[in-house]
Amino acid sequence: TVLTPEQREAVALEVEGVRESTLTAVNTSYRGMYLFAGSRSTTAPYTRSGSTVSAYQGDTTVVSVDIARTSSTAISVDAGAMLQGGAANDVFETLAALAAAVRTGDMTAIDAGLTEIDAAFERVTQVQSRVGAALSALPGERARLDELRRASDTRRSQAEEISLSAAITEMTRAQQAQQAAIAATGTTQQVTLLDYLR
Repeated sequence: TVLTPEQREAVALEVEGVRESTLTAVNTSYRGMYLFAGSRSTTAPYTRSGSTVSAYQGDTTVVSVDIARTSSTAISVDAGAMLQGGAANDVFETLAALAAAVRTGDMTAIDAGLTEIDAAFERVTQVQSRVGAALSALPGERARLDELRRASDTRRSQAEEISLSAAITEMTRAQQAQQAAIAATGTTQQVTLLDYLR
Protein backbone atom coordinates (compact mmCIF):
# COMPACT_ATOMS: atom_id res chain seq x y z
CA THR A 1 0.00 0.00 0.00
CA VAL A 2 1.34 3.39 -0.98
CA LEU A 3 1.07 5.96 1.78
CA THR A 4 0.39 9.63 1.24
CA PRO A 5 3.00 12.12 2.50
CA GLU A 6 0.68 12.94 5.42
CA GLN A 7 0.37 9.26 6.36
CA ARG A 8 4.14 8.79 6.10
CA GLU A 9 4.64 11.82 8.37
CA ALA A 10 2.20 10.35 10.92
CA VAL A 11 4.09 7.03 10.91
CA ALA A 12 7.44 8.87 11.19
CA LEU A 13 6.11 10.80 14.20
CA GLU A 14 5.08 7.50 15.81
CA VAL A 15 8.59 6.12 15.25
CA GLU A 16 10.03 9.26 16.85
CA GLY A 17 7.62 8.79 19.76
CA VAL A 18 8.94 5.25 20.25
CA ARG A 19 12.48 6.66 20.19
CA GLU A 20 11.56 9.24 22.83
CA SER A 21 9.83 6.71 25.11
CA THR A 22 12.79 4.33 24.75
CA LEU A 23 15.16 7.12 25.81
CA THR A 24 12.97 7.92 28.81
CA ALA A 25 12.73 4.24 29.81
CA VAL A 26 16.45 3.53 29.48
CA ASN A 27 17.28 6.58 31.62
CA THR A 28 15.16 5.24 34.48
CA SER A 29 16.65 5.74 37.92
CA TYR A 30 15.68 4.31 41.28
CA ARG A 31 16.77 6.04 44.48
CA GLY A 32 19.18 8.15 42.47
CA MET A 33 20.79 5.20 40.66
CA TYR A 34 20.46 4.71 36.90
CA LEU A 35 19.44 1.10 36.33
CA PHE A 36 20.69 0.80 32.75
CA ALA A 37 24.19 2.33 33.12
CA GLY A 38 26.07 -0.73 34.36
CA SER A 39 28.21 0.24 37.35
CA ARG A 40 28.17 3.95 36.43
CA SER A 41 24.94 4.36 38.34
CA THR A 42 25.24 8.13 38.79
CA THR A 43 25.59 8.73 35.03
CA ALA A 44 22.58 8.82 32.70
CA PRO A 45 23.07 6.02 30.15
CA TYR A 46 22.09 8.30 27.25
CA THR A 47 21.73 12.06 26.91
CA ARG A 48 20.12 14.13 24.22
CA SER A 49 21.27 17.31 22.55
CA GLY A 50 18.51 18.52 20.26
CA SER A 51 17.45 15.52 18.21
CA THR A 52 20.77 13.71 18.69
CA VAL A 53 21.07 11.02 21.35
CA SER A 54 24.55 10.41 22.73
CA ALA A 55 26.44 7.15 22.57
CA TYR A 56 26.10 4.92 25.63
CA GLN A 57 27.57 6.70 28.68
CA GLY A 58 27.48 3.74 31.06
CA ASP A 59 29.82 0.76 31.19
CA THR A 60 29.62 -2.98 30.65
CA THR A 61 29.92 -3.93 34.33
CA VAL A 62 26.66 -5.27 35.71
CA VAL A 63 26.23 -4.61 39.44
CA SER A 64 25.03 -7.57 41.50
CA VAL A 65 24.06 -8.00 45.14
CA ASP A 66 24.28 -11.16 47.20
CA ILE A 67 20.90 -12.59 48.12
CA ALA A 68 22.34 -15.74 49.71
CA ARG A 69 25.77 -17.20 50.44
CA THR A 70 25.96 -18.80 47.02
CA SER A 71 23.54 -16.64 45.06
CA SER A 72 23.49 -13.08 43.74
CA THR A 73 21.21 -11.09 41.48
CA ALA A 74 21.90 -8.24 39.06
CA ILE A 75 20.55 -4.82 39.97
CA SER A 76 21.78 -3.00 36.86
CA VAL A 77 21.82 -3.58 33.11
CA ASP A 78 24.33 -2.72 30.39
CA ALA A 79 22.05 -0.74 28.08
CA GLY A 80 24.79 -0.51 25.46
CA ALA A 81 24.71 -4.28 24.98
CA MET A 82 20.93 -4.28 25.08
CA LEU A 83 20.31 -1.41 22.65
CA GLN A 84 23.23 -1.92 20.30
CA GLY A 85 24.91 -5.24 20.92
CA GLY A 86 27.06 -6.06 17.90
CA ALA A 87 25.05 -3.87 15.52
CA ALA A 88 26.62 -0.91 13.74
CA ASN A 89 24.07 1.52 15.20
CA ASP A 90 22.27 1.72 18.50
CA VAL A 91 18.48 1.66 18.60
CA PHE A 92 18.26 5.47 18.73
CA GLU A 93 20.23 5.87 15.50
CA THR A 94 18.20 3.07 13.95
CA LEU A 95 14.89 4.69 14.92
CA ALA A 96 16.03 8.10 13.63
CA ALA A 97 17.07 6.52 10.31
CA LEU A 98 13.79 4.60 10.16
CA ALA A 99 11.75 7.79 10.70
CA ALA A 100 13.72 9.51 7.92
CA ALA A 101 13.21 6.52 5.59
CA VAL A 102 9.47 6.51 6.29
CA ARG A 103 9.25 10.21 5.46
CA THR A 104 10.97 9.68 2.10
CA GLY A 105 9.27 6.36 1.38
CA ASP A 106 12.63 4.53 1.00
CA MET A 107 11.44 0.91 1.27
CA THR A 108 14.97 -0.55 1.27
CA ALA A 109 15.97 1.63 4.25
CA ILE A 110 12.64 0.89 5.96
CA ASP A 111 13.23 -2.88 5.62
CA ALA A 112 16.80 -2.52 6.93
CA GLY A 113 15.57 -0.43 9.86
CA LEU A 114 12.84 -2.92 10.75
CA THR A 115 15.38 -5.76 10.65
CA GLU A 116 17.63 -3.84 13.07
CA ILE A 117 14.64 -3.09 15.31
CA ASP A 118 13.76 -6.81 15.37
CA ALA A 119 17.33 -7.63 16.46
CA ALA A 120 17.16 -4.95 19.18
CA PHE A 121 13.80 -6.34 20.30
CA GLU A 122 15.41 -9.78 20.66
CA ARG A 123 18.18 -8.34 22.84
CA VAL A 124 15.64 -6.51 25.01
CA THR A 125 13.59 -9.71 25.33
CA GLN A 126 16.68 -11.61 26.51
CA VAL A 127 17.35 -8.97 29.17
CA GLN A 128 13.69 -9.09 30.23
CA SER A 129 13.96 -12.87 30.58
CA ARG A 130 17.06 -12.59 32.80
CA VAL A 131 15.42 -9.90 34.93
CA GLY A 132 12.21 -11.94 35.16
CA ALA A 133 14.12 -15.04 36.25
CA ALA A 134 15.96 -13.02 38.90
CA LEU A 135 12.73 -11.47 40.15
CA SER A 136 10.97 -14.83 40.34
CA ALA A 137 13.79 -16.18 42.54
CA LEU A 138 13.52 -13.34 45.07
CA PRO A 139 10.28 -14.42 46.83
CA GLY A 140 11.77 -17.88 47.45
CA GLU A 141 14.94 -16.33 48.87
CA ARG A 142 12.87 -13.99 51.02
CA ALA A 143 10.84 -16.91 52.39
CA ARG A 144 14.06 -18.82 53.11
CA LEU A 145 15.56 -15.80 54.92
CA ASP A 146 12.34 -15.28 56.90
CA GLU A 147 12.47 -18.93 58.00
CA LEU A 148 16.12 -18.55 59.02
CA ARG A 149 15.22 -15.42 60.99
CA ARG A 150 12.39 -17.23 62.80
CA ALA A 151 14.68 -20.17 63.61
CA SER A 152 17.36 -17.79 64.87
CA ASP A 153 14.83 -15.93 67.03
CA THR A 154 13.65 -19.26 68.48
CA ARG A 155 17.22 -20.35 69.28
CA ARG A 156 17.99 -16.98 70.87
CA SER A 157 14.82 -17.13 72.93
CA GLN A 158 15.65 -20.66 74.09
CA ALA A 159 19.21 -19.59 74.94
CA GLU A 160 17.88 -16.63 76.92
CA GLU A 161 15.48 -18.92 78.82
CA ILE A 162 18.30 -21.36 79.54
CA SER A 163 20.56 -18.51 80.66
CA LEU A 164 17.82 -17.08 82.88
CA SER A 165 17.11 -20.49 84.37
CA ALA A 166 20.82 -21.12 84.99
CA ALA A 167 21.21 -17.67 86.56
CA ILE A 168 18.26 -18.26 88.92
CA THR A 169 19.63 -21.68 89.92
CA GLU A 170 23.11 -20.23 90.54
CA MET A 171 21.65 -17.34 92.53
CA THR A 172 19.62 -19.77 94.65
CA ARG A 173 22.75 -21.86 95.37
CA ALA A 174 24.72 -18.75 96.28
CA GLN A 175 21.92 -17.58 98.56
CA GLN A 176 21.78 -21.00 100.27
CA ALA A 177 25.57 -21.01 100.69
CA GLN A 178 25.42 -17.52 102.19
CA GLN A 179 22.65 -18.54 104.60
CA ALA A 180 24.62 -21.65 105.61
CA ALA A 181 27.73 -19.53 106.20
CA ILE A 182 25.75 -17.07 108.31
CA ALA A 183 24.19 -19.92 110.28
CA ALA A 184 27.58 -21.56 110.82
CA THR A 185 29.11 -18.27 111.93
CA GLY A 186 26.20 -17.62 114.25
CA THR A 187 26.51 -21.11 115.79
CA THR A 188 30.25 -20.69 116.26
CA GLN A 189 29.76 -17.31 117.84
CA GLN A 190 27.01 -18.63 120.16
CA VAL A 191 29.22 -21.41 121.43
CA THR A 192 32.08 -19.02 121.98
CA LEU A 193 29.83 -16.51 123.73
CA LEU A 194 28.45 -19.20 126.08
CA ASP A 195 31.95 -20.31 126.82
CA TYR A 196 32.84 -16.79 127.90
CA LEU A 197 29.78 -16.54 130.14
CA ARG A 198 30.60 -19.68 132.04
